[in-house]
Amino acid sequence: MSAALPMVPAPVCDQLLSAWTIRLFKHPTCTEVLLDVSCKAQTQLLTALPGIVLLRGLPNSRRWLYVFLAVVLAAGGVTLGFFPGSGETADGGTDYHSLGAFAALLSGNVLLILLGSVYRSLGFSRRLGIGLKVAGVYGLLSIPAYMAVLASETGMLIGLVERGIVDPFLIGFLVVGAALRRT
Repeated sequence: MSAALPMVPAPVCDQLLSAWTIRLFKHPTCTEVLLDVSCKAQTQLLTALPGIVLLRGLPNSRRWLYVFLAVVLAAGGVTLGFFPGSGETADGGTDYHSLGAFAALLSGNVLLILLGSVYRSLGFSRRLGIGLKVAGVYGLLSIPAYMAVLASETGMLIGLVERGIVDPFLIGFLVVGAALRRT
């Protein structure tokens, strides 16, 4: 019989991340941005990595793909948190915020589709597998809509379209976690 992994409550996890962030960034503006805007999402993106690494039932031949996508998701989330901004650079340099966001958004939705495709081996219902795949495809299909809104430079509805990319995999991971607790 294997020992269960200890569960760290979300408020404790948020407090640990908050304390770490406050020590790392002494500037109050950086701390406020990191804690208020991205702490919750960053926590979920970071917890996806150990969740995938420890997940039983993934196909052994493609396990590396799931872990790779989870690493890209976590790295994108961390990059997003360390480089807060609107996606514009003043000096014309590299926009790390947008690069991190794109890496996280793309890998998160692809990971959701792949998890939906192996629903049987994970012990999920067929309906949940289809739901995960549909949510991931919806997130991926929202990327061109997001790019079109960006290209229009009006900025109208950008947050709504961005939610169409982000929310499917964030909600999908919560559903996967709840389904794993039941199995």
